[in-house]
Amino acid sequence: MGSEERSPDETANDATNAELDASDIIQLPVLPLRGTVVFPLTVVPLAAAQPRSLRLIDDVMSGDRTVALVMQKNPDLEGAGPEDVYDVGTISTIHQMMRVPDGTVRLAVQGNERMRVLEFVQEEPYLLARIQRAPEVVEESVEVDALTRNTLELFQRLVSLVAHMPDELVTAALNVDDPSHLVYLVATNLRMDAEERQRLLELDAVRDKLIALNTFISKELDVLEIGKKIQSDVQEELGKNQREFYLREQLKAIQRELGEGTETEAEATELREKIDESGMSEEAAKEARRELDRLSKLPPAA
Repeated sequence: MGSEERSPDETANDATNAELDASDIIQLPVLPLRGTVVFPLTVVPLAAAQPRSLRLIDDVMSGDRTVALVMQKNPDLEGAGPEDVYDVGTISTIHQMMRVPDGTVRLAVQGNERMRVLEFVQEEPYLLARIQRAPEVVEESVEVDALTRNTLELFQRLVSLVAHMPDELVTAALNVDDPSHLVYLVATNLRMDAEERQRLLELDAVRDKLIALNTFISKELDVLEIGKKIQSDVQEELGKNQREFYLREQLKAIQRELGEGTETEAEATELREKIDESGMSEEAAKEARRELDRLSKLPPAA
């Protein structure tokens, strides 16, 4: 059976798609990160100290400064290999490098775009891999619009409750048009652990990222608001106790001024001793002491 003829337009489209697919696959040095996820469209500080990492950074800085950043599965592992890192990471650019006296190198890196490791082609002196660009799947829908708005509202509430989060973060978030950029901007400023950040990065659809982010912020708000209520209740109870203590001290001072305090206290002490010696049941003695305490606090009749 002969092959089906294809039009010139279809042939041209196939060639274009093949070219695009090929351009999405590049070879880059891979820098494993310990307990850190770098999101696309964000700038973050990093530190490196391992000899192989320093060698990689020196080579990258002498080139186009582009590197693939991936998180280690075990942050305590020295010299992570191909099987020790996650497949999804971020193509990033090293903007600044500073060497410090202890031998550590400090970096300012900018995440550019999401990527996925296809295969490692080198392990020494550092990791080198063929990677594929993995852009987020963005769908224009009413649901995505609603999720985006809800994310902004939740983030505004969170910033208002957290003292160390500046209001400028809300301004920055409001000025972001791209939902995927909003996800990464907000997530970078949340107290998410590294595994949660990695899961968020690995989600392909922006819709799914927004849902995950909404869920996380909602839980954070619940914790913060409960904590705020507990603090308010504690302060109220402390204030009540302080007021009662202050009033009791005032009453004692007035009684002393009138020459009544010593006599009243002596009588109360004598009655307590009699209760203790009476041999009554513990429940009856407890009630008697409670009533005595109440009567002791009453001001004398005029």
